[in-house]
Parts: sequence; C-alpha cells; structure tokens
Amino acid sequence: MNHARLLVLLPLLGPLQAQQLRQAVASSDLVVVGTDVSVRPLGQAFLAHQVRVAKSLKGEPGEQVVVLEQKGVSRHAQPAPGEARIWCLLDFTAEAARLGLPDSLGHYYKLAGHEGSHPKLGTDVDRDPAVELARVVVAADRGLDLMQVADKTVALVLRAGPEMRTEAVKVLTERPSLRGKLTEIQKSDLMARAVGELDDVQLKIALAELCAEMKMPRLVEQLCLSIDRVDDRRFCESLGRIARVLHGERAHEALVPALRQSRSPETRSRLYLALGATSTPGALELLLEAARSQDQRDMWLDAALELHGAKEAKEALAKRADSRPASGSVRR
Repeated sequence: MNHARLLVLLPLLGPLQAQQLRQAVASSDLVVVGTDVSVRPLGQAFLAHQVRVAKSLKGEPGEQVVVLEQKGVSRHAQPAPGEARIWCLLDFTAEAARLGLPDSLGHYYKLAGHEGSHPKLGTDVDRDPAVELARVVVAADRGLDLMQVADKTVALVLRAGPEMRTEAVKVLTERPSLRGKLTEIQKSDLMARAVGELDDVQLKIALAELCAEMKMPRLVEQLCLSIDRVDDRRFCESLGRIARVLHGERAHEALVPALRQSRSPETRSRLYLALGATSTPGALELLLEAARSQDQRDMWLDAALELHGAKEAKEALAKRADSRPASGSVRR
C-alpha cells in the first residue's frame, strides 16, 4: 500500500470536530487581526462591517477593511463585533461589482467559511496560539526558514490549548516540507505525546497519524500501551487503520502481542475493534475465533466483525445476533 496515501486511507467513524483555521489561512487572500467597529445595511441582501486592522498576518490591507455579511445565510464564521479576532478574508470586490454594490466603500471582502477560522483572541495578541498558528501557516506557504517554522509548530503542539495544538499537528501532517525539518528528538517527543495522551482523543489520533506519516518504528505496538485507558471507538479504529497502512496484510501481527498480554475483557474488546479496522484475513481469523469462544455477546466484538466487512464476519455477526443476548456498550 502506498504510504503517501495515509491521509486518504484513514477515515474515522464519526466526525471529529476539527478546527480549520490552518486551511482558512492558507486559502484566504487577506488575514488580519482586527476589530469590528461598525456595521450597517448595504442593499437588501448584505450587512457591511467596518473592521479596524491592528495587525496584518497575510496581505497588505489599509487601516480598515469592509467585510460583507450576507443576510440570512448561515456560515461557520460570522462577524463578531467589538472583539479582537482573526479575520480570514476572501476578495469579494468582483462579485460586489457584479451585484451592483457601491464602490465608495472601497475593497470588499467576505469571511472564509471554515470552522474555527474567526477565533477570538486574548489580551496578548502576539503570543496568542491562534496568531502563532496563522503565522506558521503563512511562513510555511512562503517557504520561509522552514526549520524555525517546524520548531514553532512543535512548540504549539506541546503547549497550546486543545483547538490549536490539534491544528498544529495537522499542519505537520499535511506538509512534508516541515516534517523533513524535524529533529529526531522532536519526533520522539511527538510520539511520546501520541502514546501518553489520554484525555484529548482528537489530539491523540492526530498525533498517531502524524507519527505514521513519519514511519516511526514500533508505532502500533507503542500505541497499544494506552488502549486500556482510552475508552473511545475512534481511537481503536484509527489504530487498526494505521496498522493496515504501515503493515499491510500483516497488520494483525502488530496487534497480537497486546491482545495476548491483555488482562481485562475491556482491553481485549478494544483490540478486537482495532483488528476489525485492519480488514485483513489474519484479523478475521482472530475475530472468528473470539466469537466462537464467547458465551455472551460483546458489543465491541460485534462492532469489530461489522467493521471488518468480510462475508464470514457478517455471517458470524448474524448468528450471534440470533442466538445470544448482548452485553457492554460501544462508546463513539
């Protein structure tokens, strides 16, 4: 399997509510720190927000910019008055002219519609993690001092708040040019965080995918060390998919040592789900053996059989549904 396709081949069951500030910054024509100081109707369809610019992160604005909000249209990001925020803006001047809006107000922009792309900032704007992340993305896009950019990105991963640290991980995952500048110590720190993170499942999965992109040795085996303390189906499935990407048809072999050493039914159940996510013949044999040996249904094992998707897995699942009461629950 082509390792370069990892990001495409690791879909997660159930959406992780990921922020997308990094994508908004990369795709915007203008990114500023600013405050909405006034708003007024503009024609029948728009509101015009006058935004005072405190700092430009991308592009060359004037002291103020006009941001249009279309009435009655819900967006992930909507103008928020009176607060210092990041504004990721798309040039709307051509569309405004086509719609017949007056040109007396100057250059028109609209907000990018990405989730989390209009964050409120703290009192220390220069050190705000959202501003630091935006600067990292802009610098990476321009190819400026990538080693320093990589250092700053790793620092965000290790010390920023929940939203920005996961975004910072994805910046590294999505940009081979930055990953190539990471030191072995930084890679080791990122892998240690992937293994040790127990509370923020979204961050743990993002870090695990990053480590898979970097082909960290014994990654699957190391991630298995925390599976007994992470009661979340998303992590179990991502673990199995990572194993499949890194080890192909032998993915189950990376999970078997943890399965043999597991000391609780709960840990074994989570490893079954990881096995199911590999969709390999070897994993199927292990799951069918577990299904035959159980007197009472295990919802995690049922989920693993369903996830595996093979004909034999579906047949075994149907027999279990007809013959035995279920126990346990699968947390999503």
